[in-house]
Amino acid sequence: MRRVIAYFKNNQWINRVFKVFFFYVAVVGLLQIFGALLEYPFMSIPNMEFKAAMDLSLNDLHYTIENEKGGTQPSENILLVNSGDLSNDSFRFELATLIQTIDFYEPAVIGIDHDFIDDTSLAGTVELIQAISGNSRLVLGKKEDNAHRLDFEGITYGDVMFPHHSHTVRRYSNSNNTFAAEMALKMGYNTRAQLNIQDTFGLNFVAQDFAELDFNRNSTSLFRFSEAAQMQLPLYNGKDIIEAHDVEFASELFKNKAVIIGHFGSGSLRNIRNDLEDKFAVPCDTNLLFRQKTMPGALIHANALENLIQPGHKFLVLSDLSWFNFLEQLMVFLYIAVLLYVPLGKTLNVLMLLGLSLPFLFLILFLMQYGYYIEMSGTLLQLLVYEELVEIFTPLYKGLKKQISKLSI
Repeated sequence: MRRVIAYFKNNQWINRVFKVFFFYVAVVGLLQIFGALLEYPFMSIPNMEFKAAMDLSLNDLHYTIENEKGGTQPSENILLVNSGDLSNDSFRFELATLIQTIDFYEPAVIGIDHDFIDDTSLAGTVELIQAISGNSRLVLGKKEDNAHRLDFEGITYGDVMFPHHSHTVRRYSNSNNTFAAEMALKMGYNTRAQLNIQDTFGLNFVAQDFAELDFNRNSTSLFRFSEAAQMQLPLYNGKDIIEAHDVEFASELFKNKAVIIGHFGSGSLRNIRNDLEDKFAVPCDTNLLFRQKTMPGALIHANALENLIQPGHKFLVLSDLSWFNFLEQLMVFLYIAVLLYVPLGKTLNVLMLLGLSLPFLFLILFLMQYGYYIEMSGTLLQLLVYEELVEIFTPLYKGLKKQISKLSI
């Protein structure tokens, strides 16, 4: 045993590798333990602050570039319908009428981003059950807490919950039971061939906004040939559809399309965009920090559906792949080696990391233009945390080395 210890002690390269390995395990291990502790209820406030700090992602600059380029036009297969202008007193009855009206024009699928409390005394409940139950074209949104919700027979349900990664919604569940995946399946797309072993996939927000249109041929035609169509999806108000008389236009519009009915804003407001109900923060927002909730959940599902039916729009998230994770950990290992054996000082270290950050950022944004996504939280200056942790563990390493030296005596 002493000979082995003496051999390791006298071999300079083995000593250095062991030292780097010790600090790598200590630093990464401490960060893993810290992350696990944040998940406990008593750490809820620090967890919220940590997630808020980690919400910054320089990948989001991609959408600023897309705006300047004019965007990537989404397909014309998805239509949005605002249920927010339906009357509160007779919401269920009017929604049932809206569903039956759209269903008459034979769309490929109708997604309903709503759930309903289990109260059969509300006006229109019987009509709503009749309109939804047994309809093979429908996909009804379902949340995890649907225990006390109205149940419908013979209906396809789709999970509408978003992954809880951060304040900003950048990912979508990879399950075949999601709202978007169930809609894509009814459109004839095999999502099972696209979804991989990862829990989530990175969303490409091809449709960064919606365009509120009058339900007529002229308004729709003007939108389709406008610049807005490059980054927006058309939105029609539910009441306008119910009260429309141009059957030929409606039939042409809805035939074989995917229709998503959801709350985009109350009709009682002067501007439906001022309605904060069912809104989420998204990466295509112009603000990088302290984002407000601006995008309706139904539009996020529409973007997820667009990613599934148009695989060319979907990001290949390289940072999710095992080989990339290995490369990332190797880079951390090498960076710790530099900290230990090439002491540059804090000022030079900051300048070096800043110098690396900018080219790396340009590379990431360039790759995103071609569908390749590498997650970049803030900047490479976050690596400065490793420097502080290395300094913290230095006394522990010296004490451990001293104890090993005594064993060889």
